[in-house]
Amino acid sequence: EVSAYVDIVWNDYFFDSCSETRLRGYEKEAKVILPGGQTLDERRSQLQAKWQGAPKCTLETMQAVKAKGLKIVLVTGSAQTSLLDRLERSYPNFFKQELMVTGFDVKLGKPYPEPYLKGLQKAGIKPEEGIVIENAPLGVQAGHAAGIYTIAANTGPLADEVLKKAGADVVLPGMMDVAKFFSN
Repeated sequence: EVSAYVDIVWNDYFFDSCSETRLRGYEKEAKVILPGGQTLDERRSQLQAKWQGAPKCTLETMQAVKAKGLKIVLVTGSAQTSLLDRLERSYPNFFKQELMVTGFDVKLGKPYPEPYLKGLQKAGIKPEEGIVIENAPLGVQAGHAAGIYTIAANTGPLADEVLKKAGADVVLPGMMDVAKFFSN
């Protein structure tokens, strides 16, 4: 139960582009001990130092994808309108409502392929024409199960092997590396 809680905290933290606001919000909950004895606060500090430029990296990644002429389809298990509004404020003009798949749109979320299959349908493309960028094992599993080439950006405390075993075709160390991948 504790490991699932920690996983949710870190996924939310990095999905929110590593913003300082999110960090401060979770410091109050940093009473969890991670495997290996490290506290959540210690891990937060370590990752904050490692991913100082993460918000910029996320923006750079989306800019690189857009510059290639690719459609950006948001596939999220969230059904929170506040999250979707925050994404539009943080990354204006990248997400279009008609190219979003949220928790409202599917019966079976990640790790099932339904969210990504619906994303393919909305984009009007086949699985072999798409690319999934994910940072969580359940999302990687969903992308892989949908038959889409899946890039895992390791933005959290997991070992690369966890993302590889989940089905990632390639594991990159972070969002900056994903941006470089699309810039080449």
